[in-house]
Amino acid sequence: MIDNDPDTTVQHIQTFLGRHTAAEVRTHYNRFIAPYFTTDGQADLTVADTAITAVATELAVPTTVTAAEFYRTAGTTPGEGR
Repeated sequence: MIDNDPDTTVQHIQTFLGRHTAAEVRTHYNRFIAPYFTTDGQADLTVADTAITAVATELAVPTTVTAAEFYRTAGTTPGEGR
């Protein structure tokens, strides 16, 4: 999980932020990723819903998925019933 093994998470992030040093990737992880997960490693759904809405607003598109659907914590398939 992200919270239990930050070194592995940082290594994974560095694979797609390859031009960054390990220290830069760690800073990115500490600032933009780690704070938004609960202590059991789950995404904070309130924060994620806010982020999804903000991105949709910025792109001028409708919000069509909730954080619970995106992270598969809801009992529905993304977009189902819309």
